[in-house]
Amino acid sequence: MSRKGSFLTGKFFAHGRFFWLLISLVLSLIVSTFLHQHIIFQWTSTLLLFFILIAAILTVKESSRFMIFLIIVAALSILFNISNLIAPGVFNQFSAKLFLAFFCVLLIGCFGKDILKLKEVTVDLFFGAICVYLLIAITFGLLYHMINILDPQSFYMLSSGVRVSPTEFDFFYFSFTTLTTVGYGDVAIVTAHAKALVVVESISGIFYLAILVSRLVARHGKN
Repeated sequence: MSRKGSFLTGKFFAHGRFFWLLISLVLSLIVSTFLHQHIIFQWTSTLLLFFILIAAILTVKESSRFMIFLIIVAALSILFNISNLIAPGVFNQFSAKLFLAFFCVLLIGCFGKDILKLKEVTVDLFFGAICVYLLIAITFGLLYHMINILDPQSFYMLSSGVRVSPTEFDFFYFSFTTLTTVGYGDVAIVTAHAKALVVVESISGIFYLAILVSRLVARHGKN
């Protein structure tokens, strides 16, 4: 790596390895909350997605081959997102969600492995743990959306007693309420495959927190 590249990387990691990824994820969620009904939501979310992907790639510490593969998956996700904005269609929309979900799964695997390997409890470790938790929720939100694209009758929103088709933001909202086991009940799951995925996410959220807490307590006891 060149001296300039090392300098830029050092600046990026000045606040910790996971800091900027966490900021980009939280910012994306905040913007989505306020702009999901606005006409510029799709373009804004695509721009934020680009920054999230860049921050995520810079955060990953893996082999060169894996990094190239990760960049290709990220590029395909951006490409299909832009294609869907220009020419909306089922194929472009589904492909964009598919590659982004795959990218998130790869990140969850990488970051989860790195967090488990860390030998001491640090602030950056907590940032990484939060990033993984957010990525799990985002991944399932994408999977719910993909299921609904293939079968539009899989979910519906309950609004003043009227059934309404969920929006892209609604799937992420539903994913976070499911992962945290809050379950407000304003989103109805109809099909069996959608219900099975909800069960998987609920179990994943419980097991992730249980494993994380046990590992943190064990490490803290050793220090």
